[in-house]
Amino acid sequence: MRDFKVYILLKEILKSREGCDIEELSDKLSIDTEVIKHIVLNFKSLSVKGNKIFVSRITNLVIEAWIKGYDIVELALSTGWKDVEKLCGEILSRYGYKILLNYRFRHCGRRYEIDVVGIQEPYILLVDCKRWKRGNVSSLIHAAEEQVRRAQEFMYAFKPDKENINILNKATNLTIIPLIVTVIDVDIKFHEGVPIVPIRYLRDFLISFKNYEDMIIKFNFKL
Repeated sequence: MRDFKVYILLKEILKSREGCDIEELSDKLSIDTEVIKHIVLNFKSLSVKGNKIFVSRITNLVIEAWIKGYDIVELALSTGWKDVEKLCGEILSRYGYKILLNYRFRHCGRRYEIDVVGIQEPYILLVDCKRWKRGNVSSLIHAAEEQVRRAQEFMYAFKPDKENINILNKATNLTIIPLIVTVIDVDIKFHEGVPIVPIRYLRDFLISFKNYEDMIIKFNFKL
């Protein structure tokens, strides 16, 4: 663990949706106000206006802290549900993926939603984000099976339109990979070919999944 004062300060800032009062933080956390200001200066995503601390983008702050060595799991749990999806999308984006958040579509009269669609041709990653605080294996298995069903429906329903036409370049042969991303660490890594990846290892997965692609369930289709 890095500096504990920095860590608890970041958690408090992430819990707040508005500017954090420095004096109140100082009293609550027993950290000198000048120390707080010094910590804030070390994060590009934070700024001080008057006596308050503001976050430019929550997902950027979490990733910035993660890069500096702080625990992404606890930091992510300090954010709201939608911010976990945005955090996942931000990580994908930093590794060259074009992103669609909360992608909704219809097929055969039913409505579906994918938390994060990440496209780096020829791959399309369909990510279901789980912000559970406990890793229940049966729930993860069910989530993986549901994500496979969504992937199959997505394959038949996806068409570039005015909202997403710019995310595809020239590839017409595409490969869909359903994926579960969890905030906490879990004991299960795959279920019937669906990767189950703790968010702290997501960047490792993005770098290396092509090396064990034969273990991963995929759906190939043409536009």
